[in-house]
This record gives sequence, C-alpha cells and structure tokens, in this order.
Amino acid sequence: MGLKLKIRSSLWGASAVLLLSGCTSMTKKTEDIDLIGWETAPPPGSETTSSQKHYEEVDNSSSESTEEMETAELGIETTSTTESTHADASNVSAYETMIHNIRLYVQNWSPDAIDYDHYEYYFPPENVTMYPPGYVIKDIDGDGIEELILTITCDEPIIYAIYTTVSGEAIPIIQQGFVRNAYALCEDEMIENIGSSGAAYTSYSYYKIVDHKLVLVESVFTNPMDSEGHMASENAGATSIGWFYSTSEPYDQEAKMITESEADEITGSYKKVELNPILIE
Repeated sequence: MGLKLKIRSSLWGASAVLLLSGCTSMTKKTEDIDLIGWETAPPPGSETTSSQKHYEEVDNSSSESTEEMETAELGIETTSTTESTHADASNVSAYETMIHNIRLYVQNWSPDAIDYDHYEYYFPPENVTMYPPGYVIKDIDGDGIEELILTITCDEPIIYAIYTTVSGEAIPIIQQGFVRNAYALCEDEMIENIGSSGAAYTSYSYYKIVDHKLVLVESVFTNPMDSEGHMASENAGATSIGWFYSTSEPYDQEAKMITESEADEITGSYKKVELNPILIE
C-alpha cells in the first residue's frame, strides 16, 4: 500500500550522559517530516497510542503490502557469516519491516525536518550522517532465537536497541540506548551499559537477558560522598567523589563503597564482543 505519512516522533528522555570522545547528542527540532512511499508499521510488540505515533494516510494507490515484500528487496542480508548476522526463516519477517523502515528513514533524514515529540523507538536516536546505523541478527542469550541488534557507530558500534521474537512478533529488550547511554555486548552473554549524568556520576552496569528483560548482575558507579564515605548529593555535604558497588541497581543508596582499583578490576573482567554490523543506508 503506497502511503504518504506524516510522522511525529520523540527522542527518549535521557538522564544519563556518557562523555564519549567525538560524540555529541542531537539538538531537538520541532518540524514535521513528510515521507512519500513508506511501507511502515507500529513497533512490533508495543502498543501504539496517540502519544507515541501519528499516522496520516493520504493515498492508497498500490496493493502491495509490507508482508509481501521480498527479503532481498528490503535489503536484509541473510547469508550466514562467522558473526551470525543472518536471519533465519523463523524471525526474518518480524525484523524485516523494522530494517526497511530504518532504511527509508535514513534515506529521507534531515536535521531540520524531524519532530521528536513522538519518536519511533527502533529508529536511530542520533544524526544518521554522523552516526551511521546498522544491524546484526544474532542469538545473544543462548535461547536459540536470534535477536535483532540495532547500532549506531561512534568510534565503534554502540547498541541502541535489541529486539527478540515471541510468537512471531518483535519484542523489545532494549529501546533507550544512545550515544550517551551506550550498550555493548560482552562475552558470556552479558550486556554492558555505560552512562553518566555529569562528572560526578558515571556508571558501568552489567546485565543478563532473562525472559526477554535485562536483569542486573552488578554495577559500579561514581557518586559524591561525605567525609565518612557515605553517598551524598553534590549540594548536601559532599566532600569528594567515590566509587560504589551494587547488585541491586545503579546508584542504590545502600551500595557498598569500593576503591577505584576494585572498580577497574570489575569493569576489566568483561570483554566486549565485536559486532561488525551491516550498515543501513
């Protein structure tokens, strides 16, 4: 079905700010973008409400549907490689529309023609000319189901979203990664998240995927502390910045104080997995 769509979307609220070399966040814009000929659908596995997306059908000039598109036409690479970036028959249909829509989004992208009030969660969260998006289809949690890993590139690939499939539908595991809230795949089926909301707040958190959700294994983070080594706010008795450890959640007020060398030992024990994403262009 040929559609003219008016898409209004929103960049996710970001409390975390990761200071990565050469990486900057996108400035908010407030205009509409009209994309002609998009074959698109709401994010699989998530509810679509008026606060998430506005679709405006203008033309109905073609009988071709998204489901009828060939994998090759959508540009999805299905050849098996050592990185297992191929998609098998069980989940390619759940991911192909998302990849197709991202490709069209990239081809029509303009920094002056995007409104982030209703952002499509699986779209790239940054300037696509500066941070090219890509994807990998790979089983990362050992359950035999290949996940769709969506990336942007800033010095190295950064994961901004991960989807799995349940009963043929794409279900989000991660949706809110971006340049300053970076996810990465580590060995032993671990997911790393690095974030910061300023010079005093930096976190390194490590997760397992359990029942399609991230479950924290451990986190080390910096936080202002008082003279007795307790966590404090910057404006209430803080005398220095210390390192803390938690298996509950980042910035847990009951976190244990550790040394910087202990924090380095923990973060150094996780080895990142090279993704080699296929660019979406």
